[in-house]
Amino acid sequence: MLANRIVALVFIFALASGAWMYLGRTIVARTQATYMNINSQVEGLCGTPITQRSPVVTDAANTPIDLRGSDITAKLDLEYRRKGLLWFPVYTVDFDGAYTVRNNAAKAQPLTVKVPFPAEKGSLDNFEFAVNGNGDWKAGADHAWITVPVEAGKTAAIAVHFKTRGLRTWRYTFDESVQHVRDFALTVTTNTPAIDFPADTISPTTRSAQSFTWEYSNRLSGFQIGIAMPERLNPGDVAARIAFFAPLGLLFFAIVLGVSALILRVNLHPMHILFLAAGFFAFHLLFTYLVDHVSVFPSFLIASAVSLLLVGNYLRLVAGGRFALLPGALAQLIYLVLFSYAFFFKGYTGLTITIGAVITLGVLMQLTGKIDWDAAFARGNGVKAPTAPPVVPPPVVNGGGTT
Repeated sequence: MLANRIVALVFIFALASGAWMYLGRTIVARTQATYMNINSQVEGLCGTPITQRSPVVTDAANTPIDLRGSDITAKLDLEYRRKGLLWFPVYTVDFDGAYTVRNNAAKAQPLTVKVPFPAEKGSLDNFEFAVNGNGDWKAGADHAWITVPVEAGKTAAIAVHFKTRGLRTWRYTFDESVQHVRDFALTVTTNTPAIDFPADTISPTTRSAQSFTWEYSNRLSGFQIGIAMPERLNPGDVAARIAFFAPLGLLFFAIVLGVSALILRVNLHPMHILFLAAGFFAFHLLFTYLVDHVSVFPSFLIASAVSLLLVGNYLRLVAGGRFALLPGALAQLIYLVLFSYAFFFKGYTGLTITIGAVITLGVLMQLTGKIDWDAAFARGNGVKAPTAPPVVPPPVVNGGGTT
């Protein structure tokens, strides 16, 4: 009965959707557990997001003095570290800062220059710090300092250099005591053009493909400069999103296959649909656990090939090679492989699926516009469609008689 088939198909779709939801939640849980367990390890080995603050200068009365000039360069070299299902954007920063400060007092006095270490935990390599050539600095828990005498009206030159490693973002900001910024220039160069700027930072005044410069001659403080490293595609996140959207792909595939079966008069039983759904699920299951050991794109290609082989060979046995190839293989390529591949393009997934859905609707409307659905469903229900009675020709009159 047709009603029984519809109930069976609804049950199969609900069963497959539940399996995909469970798989998606499993991937999310694994990814979160990996992040919780590994993030602290990565931070311990590679550092944390870095915020570098400007030097702080105080006079003999411990009153802050604004810097007269800042000429800073920071070279960021990005590399990715993978742990489990996650990629971490780790970078090395080579920092050079040249600053000047003036003693505005009427007499000579000692100035104390403090260079804050990056706000987050981490180690500094090749740390160099000097004021007017005096490199006899002392270090505290979170900063290094030097005290030098400066004549009245004279300036002192401050030089800072170090290398360290950080994670995800690098920022430069001014100490709370700094009220006025003069002759400021900061140039950041990176080994990748695909960087971004955090929402609470200001954009560079000039930029090129891999170089970004902030220049200000006279500006009030209270702003931050920041660089956000590009995040690499995390296999766990992609696998979870693909699994959650898999029922939509299966629905499109089943509709196209069902309409094609009606047009080509192929009998597809709900058990056939069950095995086809299992072939779809094999892609997601295989992809989810392959990415633990193989790069994401080879994993995707392997899982796609296996699923196409399973579904295509099964359709060949059910309905023949021609039906397995067209529409079977073509529909699976579109609604499984291409729909899943759309999740690799962040921001375009919804548009891609929408375009695919609209095109599918248009094609189906064109193919089915002249179908006699009563006759089609009667064939699918095992009932012969009514046919017109045969036409009996009238008797021929021949000489008053009939023949």
